[in-house]
Amino acid sequence: MLIGDLKTTVLKDNGFSDVLPVEFARTQAAVQDESAIEDLVKQVLQEFAELPDLSAEPDSMRKWIGLVADYLERTRKKKALTEAVRALGIADEYLPNRDAQAGVGQFIAQQMLDAAPGGQLMNAILEIAPHLDGDSLERLITQVTPAWISGEVARHLLPSEAGASPHRRTVALNACESRTAHQFVDRAMCLDFGHYWIGAAGGVAVGEDLAQETLDQCFGAVRHLLGLPPDWPLEKLMVRPGCFHFLILTMHRLRPEIVAEVVAELHRVVPQLIIILLTGDTPPTAEALREWRLDEAIVLSPPLGPDEETLGYQLAHDLRSIPDRLNGCWR
Repeated sequence: MLIGDLKTTVLKDNGFSDVLPVEFARTQAAVQDESAIEDLVKQVLQEFAELPDLSAEPDSMRKWIGLVADYLERTRKKKALTEAVRALGIADEYLPNRDAQAGVGQFIAQQMLDAAPGGQLMNAILEIAPHLDGDSLERLITQVTPAWISGEVARHLLPSEAGASPHRRTVALNACESRTAHQFVDRAMCLDFGHYWIGAAGGVAVGEDLAQETLDQCFGAVRHLLGLPPDWPLEKLMVRPGCFHFLILTMHRLRPEIVAEVVAELHRVVPQLIIILLTGDTPPTAEALREWRLDEAIVLSPPLGPDEETLGYQLAHDLRSIPDRLNGCWR
């Protein structure tokens, strides 16, 4: 806020060019007593929503919140942001100032990414969708799709020590669809695409040598994951520096000895792989892990509830359908 006759050129000349984009109004310089000063402060502060405290969040989470906030703030109708907050189940007394010019997007972004229930997240996006350009809407949907997953649970996919490189790490997830595991990875990594890669393999082999066919499938996926041409020897496989590499394996229909052989061989060749084993609707028991010779595998806990994967899959489908539905292409 510029007071009195202060000109923007004065700010530029004194090194304050960075604050010019947040100039909202000009007021007179009649600040003569304490009450007038308080009124002026209130006038300035009402232009900003009360921002959530992100000091305890890791850098990747702060970056994710900031990116989602950027897409939200492109909304052409600012009232839609207020309605989106209500759709997230936030009571009116906690709503940010509807006339605020800054900070509303960050407030909503944190609420969306704080494991928002799927129905509320869907309704919030529907409030905003008609007032965003198509590209921003699609990118926003990509960013918020894994928000139904608990970040605390998803982070168990990663080594417990920050910055540590994974070594023969295997994680069991009670899910059937590789897309579900993909969303767990996205959630764990805060969609920081420059630092992780995901591949998937598995299913039911149909030949006589099930173990070898399954291995061939898996190493084909690893080649694709690591960008190795199909005719090059496996010895040339190289992981990308500073990146996690996840391989999602659908193995719950295979015999335990085949699972054990496949996981052991994959980790022998590429020990840095984080292997995510999809175990079907129920998490594996300690006995099952012993049969797979995976006693040290991490089982994500708490496990997905009976309908949770179905609802998550449905949410992702419905969110992705919004742009087409807005354009009438879904009929």
